[in-house]
Amino acid sequence: MALRDRDIRIKLTEWLAAEYAYDPTTVICHEFAVPRPSARIDLAVINGVLAGFEIKSELDTLSRLPRQIASFSCVFERATLVTTARHAVKARTILPDWWGIIVVDEKATFRRQKRGRCNTNVSSGHALHLLNSEELFALADMNKCTVSRKLRKA
Repeated sequence: MALRDRDIRIKLTEWLAAEYAYDPTTVICHEFAVPRPSARIDLAVINGVLAGFEIKSELDTLSRLPRQIASFSCVFERATLVTTARHAVKARTILPDWWGIIVVDEKATFRRQKRGRCNTNVSSGHALHLLNSEELFALADMNKCTVSRKLRKA
């Protein structure tokens, strides 16, 4: 029986929680939105580094993956595709060199097929879209930037 996205997500969340249990500052977010260009990554790990995990189950296709890669590559410092053996070979031809690949088997066991590297092309402009207005104003204040009062009240 093929593993579904939900099954993989549950096991991946457990695996990541165990992996980062030593770090109380780590937050694991489900369906993390990347506003520009618009996309959602299945899981994001935030702990001083923004890492994303995209799941492609046996029942998925890779047709949306190129668009997702373009979105995720703007903001994630690390990204990993979590997929089955069926998709792993083709995914390697699509993914940028810096992405990692984890293959999940029918028993929901994870095996790192390719270790990812740091993305050196994160766009600060795109990353700013991840912040809400309060966070942006705090950042502006911290960096002694002048922000219009009209903007602050909006």
